[in-house]
Amino acid sequence: MPGGPNGVEATAQVRRAVPTVGVLVLTMVDVDESVQDALRAGPAGYVLKGASRQQIVHAIHAAAGLSTTAIAVRLGVEPKTVTNNLSAIFAKLGVASRTEAALLARDHGLGRSR
Repeated sequence: MPGGPNGVEATAQVRRAVPTVGVLVLTMVDVDESVQDALRAGPAGYVLKGASRQQIVHAIHAAAGLSTTAIAVRLGVEPKTVTNNLSAIFAKLGVASRTEAALLARDHGLGRSR
């Protein structure tokens, strides 16, 4: 992004300013180190510019995922219960966020359209 922060910095700034917004990273870069840098900034998703229109639209819809509170309401539990369960799931998967869990699932062939 000429003249401004790079995508990772912009993502982090948006997440700090408005934590409830779902940032979707759209990039040409798929180098592991760059992907990890982008994920640490906290986006709701990561899509390569070469993705199909359908994949990008799907990613946009997925980035509007439910908040912890909304999940708790749907399940009839406390938000802390959802947070604790997510933490346990992340630990078992060896990931730190929903985005990393989704990428891990994708890398293992889950969630692909048939």
